[in-house]
Amino acid sequence: MKARLTAWPVACALLIAAGSLSAQDGPRDFHKPADAPTVSTGVTYINGPGVRNQKVVYENVNGLAIFEGDILLGTVEEAEAWNDAFERRGDVSEKSVFIDHPGYYWPSGLIPFVPVIDVPADLQADFEEAAQHWTDNTKLNVIPTYRLLSFDFETDDYVAVVPSASGCFSHVGRQGGMQTIGISSDCSVGEMIHLIGHTVGLWHEHSRADRDRFVRVNWANIEPNQDHNFYRTHLQGVGHYDYGSIMHPGRHYFSRNGQATLVPINENGDSIPASQLDIGQRQGLSPTDIDAVNRTYFPNFTFYEGNAATQERVCAFGAIAQTVKFKQDGFTCENDEARSVRLNHVPPGVSLVLYDDPDCHQNDDWTVIRSLDSVTNFIVPSFESALTTGDVKVTPHPNNGLDGKVSCVQVTVCGDNTCEGLESCVSCPSDCGQCP
Repeated sequence: MKARLTAWPVACALLIAAGSLSAQDGPRDFHKPADAPTVSTGVTYINGPGVRNQKVVYENVNGLAIFEGDILLGTVEEAEAWNDAFERRGDVSEKSVFIDHPGYYWPSGLIPFVPVIDVPADLQADFEEAAQHWTDNTKLNVIPTYRLLSFDFETDDYVAVVPSASGCFSHVGRQGGMQTIGISSDCSVGEMIHLIGHTVGLWHEHSRADRDRFVRVNWANIEPNQDHNFYRTHLQGVGHYDYGSIMHPGRHYFSRNGQATLVPINENGDSIPASQLDIGQRQGLSPTDIDAVNRTYFPNFTFYEGNAATQERVCAFGAIAQTVKFKQDGFTCENDEARSVRLNHVPPGVSLVLYDDPDCHQNDDWTVIRSLDSVTNFIVPSFESALTTGDVKVTPHPNNGLDGKVSCVQVTVCGDNTCEGLESCVSCPSDCGQCP
């Protein structure tokens, strides 16, 4: 096993210096101590699949660009370079942010980690407990490197858990090579579960694009110069808005006066009192957290460029009634070059109708893929040939020219004897009848 230990002291020195952050930890909420030094802020632009040139404000914490209190964007030098690039070209590199995109997931859901030698034993134990919580409750495997049969510090991706004088922070998504999670004595196990959530690829729930339908921001109660931690981004959340998510801040996040800064609201815009709804828990993953992560990393349908699930992954989504356009960034569908699809844990009665027309016109070339029985793991190698097994039936259009031209997919869930929604004689003959 090769070692890249020479990188650790440099990373540790950088992160130990970042002592101006405090923990966002359950009922204590995120706030700075009264004697915390003032930190400067900067502006940069982040970019990636699903978001273009998103302007964000970060805090300069001893050379680190920290976003929303505990998200490590990179060094301030890198953030300034992204800002300069936007001013020069009106665009920035996708390496400046890691969004919901398969290129930044951890392959096979495996996240190796190793605490550096300076992490106290009690914090190591707490982090391992947090990692085990992820492993026990999701399909991901957050595991120390020593438990892997084969691991190479020079070439493999992994997380170095490093000590921090004050505060907890993490990158979002897989960075490639060694990346860090900073922990301190202020970090509870729950906060460490939250930090691993960032590493998995999750952002904060309260800044997602649709948040104003679910929470009201009381700007007057926010600490001076901390408004930027409440800006709404263009990032789309995974699944429905979840007040109980491990990624949601508490009501008093960055409060200046002990009054709520985030207040849940109902569909009429009325406040929901704390006695009826608690937010910002740091006990563990919520059911929605678990479902969202499992569906993101192990979706029901994964499309590939090459036949037989070879070459690059093109798109992935779940087995719910929906229309997916391959140019729609919300599903990270990169292009229209899909030639095969993998079905993973698909229940019976689910149909995919693939079109080369971007509007799913049925008079165009199409292929229907239908699950006849529960499908655990099945590859449809090509969309041009008919195929029938005990679990899956593939029916191409008689004059089908659908090869690498998939532009739109309709997903239907059949079996209730009612022809509704996306169902038709093509996608759901059991409910709608056979096509003429």
